[in-house]
Amino acid sequence: MNKKQNVRLTLENKERLELVISYLNSDRYPYHETISINKAINFTIEIFYNLFVETDPNVTPKNFIYLMGNYQNIRDNQEGKLIRKLNKIDQLISEVKYIDMEFFKQIILSPEEKITAIESIYAPNTFENTFEKILLGIVSRDRNINFNLKNKTKR
Repeated sequence: MNKKQNVRLTLENKERLELVISYLNSDRYPYHETISINKAINFTIEIFYNLFVETDPNVTPKNFIYLMGNYQNIRDNQEGKLIRKLNKIDQLISEVKYIDMEFFKQIILSPEEKITAIESIYAPNTFENTFEKILLGIVSRDRNINFNLKNKTKR
């Protein structure tokens, strides 16, 4: 028998519950049924129970502080790894830009001219910076054309 329960929420937890319901009703949650307040509360209780309370009789009960510490450690480490990967990708992109610039200069300069240095593609009023802007414009236009072509076939 389900007895009706009254739940008093702090203002902060009321806002959190609304965010949970919004999440559960969004396209990020895999089920396409509308989630009510009751379903959201029951779902939250189930998740907490499965993560922290339910234990195998042969296993030591789960410690909330220990498990939350593990979660935060994993979350923070994953974030750091992603940032390091993004920084490495950014560095590689810069290197590729300079390699492209070297190839471009080799193509447009006569064989007698020797390239002794490449200036910064980030410094304004340099040949490299101007070329970089032109190249970005070409890539941007090409991506727009590709986007339009893909969406044209969907209509």
